[in-house]
Amino acid sequence: MKKRYVLILFVLAVFLFASCATKATEPTETISQPAIAIQEAPVEVPAAEEPVPVESAEVEVVESEPAEVAPAVEEQGQAVAETPVEEPVVVSETTISDAQIIEQFSYVYGHLLGTNIASQGVKIHPAFFALGSSDFVNYADMKLTMEDVNQAFVDYQAYLDGTMEEATVMEGASDDPMVPKSLFERFSYGYGYLVMYNVMTEGITVDIDRYNAGITDATVGVPLTFSDEEINGMFAAYEDMLYRQYQEAMDAFANENLAQAEAFLAENAVKEGVVTTTSGLQYKVITEGNGKKPTSTDTIKVDYKVSFIDGTTGDNSYDRGEPSVFSMLNLIPGFVEGAEIMSEGGYYQFYIHPDLAYGELGNDAIPPNTLLIMDVELHEVMPVTE
Repeated sequence: MKKRYVLILFVLAVFLFASCATKATEPTETISQPAIAIQEAPVEVPAAEEPVPVESAEVEVVESEPAEVAPAVEEQGQAVAETPVEEPVVVSETTISDAQIIEQFSYVYGHLLGTNIASQGVKIHPAFFALGSSDFVNYADMKLTMEDVNQAFVDYQAYLDGTMEEATVMEGASDDPMVPKSLFERFSYGYGYLVMYNVMTEGITVDIDRYNAGITDATVGVPLTFSDEEINGMFAAYEDMLYRQYQEAMDAFANENLAQAEAFLAENAVKEGVVTTTSGLQYKVITEGNGKKPTSTDTIKVDYKVSFIDGTTGDNSYDRGEPSVFSMLNLIPGFVEGAEIMSEGGYYQFYIHPDLAYGELGNDAIPPNTLLIMDVELHEVMPVTE
């Protein structure tokens, strides 16, 4: 049975060193690529769609992978926190607050991430790793330039390759907890910064203090005192919370759009030249045509421009430099009704209620409950041929 370690160990920066877990005994790969990749942005990551649904960041890890955490506990002779077998702790947003869900998730996530980093043979200074993470979350000025971070990665790679002594890595330690100086400190700071960049790019929200505590505990060998079942419950609760928050935000956004659309139409309805049909479609004749009128089964050749209440524009055939050809069967209801009112040669402006457009769901280009303002020139009606 697969374990549901949602989102865990996905962070790309963790695997910058996957091929160099041992020093000098196995072939290694250079880490110069991430150093080169980070110019304006620290590291290349897959583009995230906005807003990111939780499913897109979900990773199912097979039974063997969670075992990476368990041995770390057993090797240190520590027992997992006692939990009654008959009543395992399952975290749920119905029993604890969102803040508590985030706190628990953040600590466990940080601990598992720190454990994974250690399993790659990569040593980090927990305080400076945490400082880098916190600086990214808090939008603070970096303590190092990106060039410094790049160089620290290159130099640390030399250490992992066995061509630099550990004493060299550690020398010049800082006496200021806010200023990384040694290679070890500079690498840890930059690594923490880049990992958090990836975390936040994926749409994951953490309590930075609890996340840093998890990283620190894992680094110094404090075991994670939760069972796999408890961890699964925490991650499931976090996933459910993100999905619920996303839905609530989208619902609020859709409701606001609908209110704005209806307010616009109410004001627009009394303007000179605006006609409102029984369906609620509004239109204004710019130029009357004198040719053929289309039916719901015809194909039409039109020029058109889609605009929105805020004055921005969407799809626009004028920008493409040629008219578009549509089957009336494939158009939104408001466009079909409006086109049937027109004659060839006509130029109308339509004000289309969301219910006659893309509704409460919207699409990739149109937000939910968006009113469309469409300028349409009907050039030709082309009946369907047998």
